[in-house]
Amino acid sequence: MTTDAAVQAALDIFHTTPTTSEATVSYESSGRLLIIAKTSQVIPLLDTLPDALQPTLLCTEQCGSELDARLSNADIPYLDNVKNVQISGFLGQFHANADYQIQAHRRIDKKNFLPEYKLTEVVFDLVVDLQKIPAISSTIAPPGYFSLSANNQDFNKIIEDLPEWIGVFDKPKYFGFLSERCAHSANSIVGCKQCIDHCPTDAITSINGQITIEPGLCQGCGDCATTCPAGAMVYRYPSVKTIQNQLRLGLHAFYQAGGSRPVLLFYNQESSSNWLVQNNHLLPPETIPCAVESLTAYGLDTWLAALIYGASSILLLSTENDLPVSAQLLDQQISILDTLLQGIGITECPVQTCTPESISMLTPAYLELDHRAHYDGIEDKRRMIRLALDFLRQTYHPIANHQPLPEHALFGEIAVDHDNCTLCMSCVSACPQGALLNSNGLPQLNFLEINCVQCSLCETTCPESAISLNPRYLYDSDLAQTPRRLHEDEVVACVQCGEPYIGSQMLASMFTKMADHPMYQGSQRSLLQMCSDCRVIALHSKQIHKH
Repeated sequence: MTTDAAVQAALDIFHTTPTTSEATVSYESSGRLLIIAKTSQVIPLLDTLPDALQPTLLCTEQCGSELDARLSNADIPYLDNVKNVQISGFLGQFHANADYQIQAHRRIDKKNFLPEYKLTEVVFDLVVDLQKIPAISSTIAPPGYFSLSANNQDFNKIIEDLPEWIGVFDKPKYFGFLSERCAHSANSIVGCKQCIDHCPTDAITSINGQITIEPGLCQGCGDCATTCPAGAMVYRYPSVKTIQNQLRLGLHAFYQAGGSRPVLLFYNQESSSNWLVQNNHLLPPETIPCAVESLTAYGLDTWLAALIYGASSILLLSTENDLPVSAQLLDQQISILDTLLQGIGITECPVQTCTPESISMLTPAYLELDHRAHYDGIEDKRRMIRLALDFLRQTYHPIANHQPLPEHALFGEIAVDHDNCTLCMSCVSACPQGALLNSNGLPQLNFLEINCVQCSLCETTCPESAISLNPRYLYDSDLAQTPRRLHEDEVVACVQCGEPYIGSQMLASMFTKMADHPMYQGSQRSLLQMCSDCRVIALHSKQIHKH
């Protein structure tokens, strides 16, 4: 069979695989429009405003007599001289607040003047913000919010099209959040916050130490899922497992049809489909196009899954419509992948980004395998990465037992300063992944590297600043899942009952910290050398003797 037939066999599988999301997010808008503008902008805007909209105005200046009359005649609610406008929400659920003062005569004379107590109570469906510095500064503005900086297209056309935002709209719920995997916080201390830092819509926040995602703000870029080291954030449009199985079955069909050395081309379906149809001749003949909602929706785990399923090379088609922050994230992930593959002797990374301008000049780097994997995709980023690297080690061989990784990578170990560590075990209680373990009350600190996500909670929690992170990948999976001793101390026995109860470093630290405590002066210092039970008995006996 021809290469074209093999590519078509893979595409047939891709086209029959469902790519929908089980959950949806609904918006409902009736056209309640909030306008934020200065006086000179308002009248021209009112002249072009479609009749279907119900406007309310926040004027950043004093309304002149002409605008005053216009607003009164049209019965448009308004406030003027507003400062520090704050907007939150999304299509159908916008809320506003601002600093303003209302003169007494306006409360009486202007029936359409918005009562000062009402602004925070009103819900708006749409917002047109004409301030030089918009009220919402997110990289991606919420649906239904239009500002001069957020929308680089013809603003008159935006105003004309506002009625199209009236109605009920559904969109996919792009993400899933597995809270049991999250390493964001413990004991009111913040650890990993990569999803918050990378979200371009500000849909992800931390409330009382818990990650919270607003589905109405999320627009499906997938940056959070790609950057999350624990795999707590997962993409669901389609799910990671669905896309991995699609690749597995499609690549199997490609090889069954006689194809060889397939090149997977991931592209954004919305921004690149037309270009792909018109320029398919620029691609290597063995290229299999794979449409995704966003290039950053699927990262290291899916790329590695595709490689062990038989993809010889992977291209990520980036366009000018992609966010710079997302493009940077892709480069970071490819750099981590390259480092991981270098460690097992793969000198050229088979995953590359390309543009419509560069794709015809690009020479793909090909990966050669002795055989292909056939197991199902899994919605567990860390497990898939390790399974895939273990599989690749059957053909390639590590040049070292571990590979250093950049800061904020998703694998690593910790180092403990033995001189400062008192084995208080605060780090054990803070670790959300079970990477740090105690030894049934003994002064021993153990570490399970396969579980460490480099969240920094142990480092931040440690009262002695005795812990530091060391991002790396340990290739031997047996070693990675075998607990190893990081630190231990001599056990000290209670001076009363003789039972072991504390490590010598912890006891020395207690003597130092309690040196000026009135309870432990003179002969009372011996209380620190007792276990908790004997200390209670000794204190109780002292109270009886005193009375």
